[in-house]
Amino acid sequence: MITLDGVLADSTDDKYATYPATWRTLTSAQLSNGGKTITIKGLNEPLNYATAIAMYGNTVSSAGNYTISVVVDADGDGLLYEPSNPASITLKVQ
Repeated sequence: MITLDGVLADSTDDKYATYPATWRTLTSAQLSNGGKTITIKGLNEPLNYATAIAMYGNTVSSAGNYTISVVVDADGDGLLYEPSNPASITLKVQ
């Protein structure tokens, strides 16, 4: 689950990919919280693969710091593993 602060994802232009796969457009089912949360289920990739999000045509309302947080749950809706602690980065817009 990816949580965005100050930027909204949409199912028109925004995409995701898991290396080395091709880019796929986000669906409305993958978006919640008014576009502030992206949830991608069913990824079953080796540990050394990366998942990328590409957001096209998005703007932030003003200069400042914007947080992007990621939580990973190894078994999805299963109960064997707990979700990870959030990992965050700060997008600085000047």
